[in-house]
Amino acid sequence: AFQRDELAAALPTYAVVAVGRDDGAEAGEMCACFYRGERFLLLASGTFWLSETPAAVGSRGWDAALPRIATWLRLRDLDSGREVLWLNTHFDHEGEEARRRSHGLLARWLGDHRDGAALVVTGDFNLPADPSPDSEQQLLLGDLLADTWTAAHGSVEPVEGTFNGFGLRPRPGRIDWILASADLHVTRASILRTRDGERWPSDHCPVTASLRFEAGD
Repeated sequence: AFQRDELAAALPTYAVVAVGRDDGAEAGEMCACFYRGERFLLLASGTFWLSETPAAVGSRGWDAALPRIATWLRLRDLDSGREVLWLNTHFDHEGEEARRRSHGLLARWLGDHRDGAALVVTGDFNLPADPSPDSEQQLLLGDLLADTWTAAHGSVEPVEGTFNGFGLRPRPGRIDWILASADLHVTRASILRTRDGERWPSDHCPVTASLRFEAGD
């Protein structure tokens, strides 16, 4: 909660939706979503748990070491009138079964709740991005979403790691993704490596993507 509040104070033109994974309120890690209030109208929002019982607050799924959540927002873009369904998540760092099941859970949830909106999914997936047809990633991607880094750069680069662990250089594997549906065009995707000497602002390097609605949509 203190990280959410510090960011909110530093971003006065942004609104935020965030709850703690431990109690569904203030306790524990959050998958906070900040959005520009003058550009987007919040239509609905919520959080569910990555488990066999997604509505059960604090539930831990499958072989996960910790409770994991997904926070979502349905926004109306005031410039175009289009709706965007944005989901932010953090998959478990230990449970292989939990990560695989979480892919499927998110895919089903997005399919059930899309209702014509463009889709954006962001998060720490604790799994290197892999576009191969038999990868776990395809449970979530399929025909629903595309990896913005691959769309912008044409391939997955194994040297483009995003987890630095506060070490001197990021480890191999891009485990932080921004995914988007086909009605959003990727104009740019990047990994930010700004630091103060040897001090990183986070144990992960931020990932960014610039998206726009396809012409005519």
